[in-house]
Amino acid sequence: MRVKLQDDGLPFSINGVHATYWFDTGADLSVLSESEAKRFGLQIHSASVQVGDVNGTQVPTRIAVADEFSIGSIPVKHVAFLIFPDNQPPFDQQAPGSRGLIGLPVLLAFRTSLGEPTKVLKSAQRLPKGRNTQISALTENRPLVKVAYDNRGLTFALDTGATNTDLYPLFASAFPELIRNAPRTDSYKMEGVGGPKYMEAATLESLRFSIGGFRLRGSRRESCSTPPPMRANSSQAILGSTSYNRPTGQRSISRR
Repeated sequence: MRVKLQDDGLPFSINGVHATYWFDTGADLSVLSESEAKRFGLQIHSASVQVGDVNGTQVPTRIAVADEFSIGSIPVKHVAFLIFPDNQPPFDQQAPGSRGLIGLPVLLAFRTSLGEPTKVLKSAQRLPKGRNTQISALTENRPLVKVAYDNRGLTFALDTGATNTDLYPLFASAFPELIRNAPRTDSYKMEGVGGPKYMEAATLESLRFSIGGFRLRGSRRESCSTPPPMRANSSQAILGSTSYNRPTGQRSISRR
């Protein structure tokens, strides 16, 4: 089974209504705006719960469940969505019809649908011929990738919903000389659905990471003195989308 990715994400349908959203491996649940939930014909349920965004900010939410969710010919049953107002970040910056994202649980559900419960799905990148970028493990609800820097192997969490690559104290402790003389700022912006949060960080220039021999794009990284609560884990960094190619042309998630 092969599912083609579009330039702006993963095509799917709910109750026969089609859309294309980006998939976010850093999201514990899928998310919709109110207008999108109504467009799909979903019933929105009130819930006396709050969820933490990437910054640890607690945000009230409502819930909807899609009984019929399909990606290509692959059905996924009973997909839960968190529902937020259209005037709340990040939906207030997105065009109608694209106000949502697909979270990691849907991607993991492919494993059961495809009959491969132990295999982590891979998103192919444009790598040199003969090279392969592979998700090395899945832990703490995040796919991890093996990254090389300065002839040392590092463990980064792959977050396809993050724009920047953020380095955390585990990285700083491994390379203290990089942090010692780096310029610092207390206004590094981390934005979640509950609004922005400004953090103390060191700006590192000209860092060259690679995966499987393929050099990642971008040279400027931010080393946060304290990772946001929702991103604190055993990884040394969050690998964001500006470090690698997001979809251009035809891409696929496939069963191998």
